[in-house]
Amino acid sequence: FIFQQIQNQILNLKGIQKKDIITLIPYIIKTNPKQLLPYTDKIISLYQSCISEDSSKLFTYISKSFGETSKIIINANHTSNFLLNSSLDTNENMFSNELINIYNQLKSFCMNNIKHNNRYNQICGTLCLTSFIENCAYNYTNQNNLKSIWELLIYQITNNNFYAKLELLNCFISLIFSSEERFCPFASMTLYKIFDYITDEDWLKRKLALNIVYTLVFYCGEEIKPLKGYINKFLAERSEDNVKEVKEVCIEIMKLLENAKVVHSERLLLSEQKGKKTLTHNRKS
Repeated sequence: FIFQQIQNQILNLKGIQKKDIITLIPYIIKTNPKQLLPYTDKIISLYQSCISEDSSKLFTYISKSFGETSKIIINANHTSNFLLNSSLDTNENMFSNELINIYNQLKSFCMNNIKHNNRYNQICGTLCLTSFIENCAYNYTNQNNLKSIWELLIYQITNNNFYAKLELLNCFISLIFSSEERFCPFASMTLYKIFDYITDEDWLKRKLALNIVYTLVFYCGEEIKPLKGYINKFLAERSEDNVKEVKEVCIEIMKLLENAKVVHSERLLLSEQKGKKTLTHNRKS
């Protein structure tokens, strides 16, 4: 009954009017998350009904709400500590079938929207996946999950029919930043695929692509080392960029490339810190 009332409100309200309902969802779920586990599909359907052109200005709120809801739902299971603790190398046998099914439902919601032909589904789906990655460590502590997410992102980054490239580049940053050294097997291919964006006419895409390079150099230095000359070539083209933010990132990457020992020490220090903050960006209309 409660879900139906929320659904009715989402469908009847227009645009920004939906904001309060969307932000309220995780608080409702938090009242009794264990009892609501069997209704994960209905919870997901609430978010699906939020995605439309009319709600495009609320996508940030939708994705944040989805991430918070995902964390609450997964945390309701007694094995959730394994899912939320990024320091653990997880094993599939640690989880109940119910929890695996719930995780897959949440993940599929993001992926299916990213694969959609509609630009609004693509944008919101990518934002939700980013939030999901940041709120559920099982996305990257399990190598199979990490690989499946990476394969989707790497395909869409070269897909001419995929609109949400800014959101996708930012999602890459969150995935690398969260998974750290676990991302190493995918580092070289990721680097090759995002190089074109370093010279993109959109300065935000240039900056985000360079942020990816920075994060790869920081966490996957050994894998990136053979490509140092290739990277420097592209950095040379952007070192005199007329956008200050882009130029500054270029300089920082060159510093990292030139001093691998410092990078390694900084990486160890960062790994010990709690409450990591993810790089974010604001899409310009």
